[in-house]
Amino acid sequence: PPPLFSGGGGWIPTGGKSLREMAERLADKYEEAKEKQEDIMNRMKKVLHSFHCQIPILSDSERDMKKELQTINEQLQRLGNAIKQVKLKMDYQQKRMEKGTSPRKASISLSAYQRKCIQTVLKEEGEHIQQMVKQINAVRNHVNF
Repeated sequence: PPPLFSGGGGWIPTGGKSLREMAERLADKYEEAKEKQEDIMNRMKKVLHSFHCQIPILSDSERDMKKELQTINEQLQRLGNAIKQVKLKMDYQQKRMEKGTSPRKASISLSAYQRKCIQTVLKEEGEHIQQMVKQINAVRNHVNF
């Protein structure tokens, strides 16, 4: 930089450079510094955004949804177990019906009408169980996406 000389009105540059040229250079340097600052700020925003996206913090609604999904999963497990038990009971009863009367209770005999009623009820219950199984499977598919 050219040496400055102090006069009555302040600092005056020497060496042939005008104040205007120096002001232009300072303005250019200011613009460059401002652009670099903006670039750095944009990079920092990107880094912070990337960092924030990697933090495993759930929002309140996400926590509520997680609890709801866990509750649904638990209900599905309970209903699945209940369906298994009902199926086992139904299979057992059907086997007993196919065999006829139980050897332990040979004294019990059913009329044709009673057998038909029991078979109808068992058939309806079997259909109802099948519908429940379909509903549970649909909910499982929905929950598992």
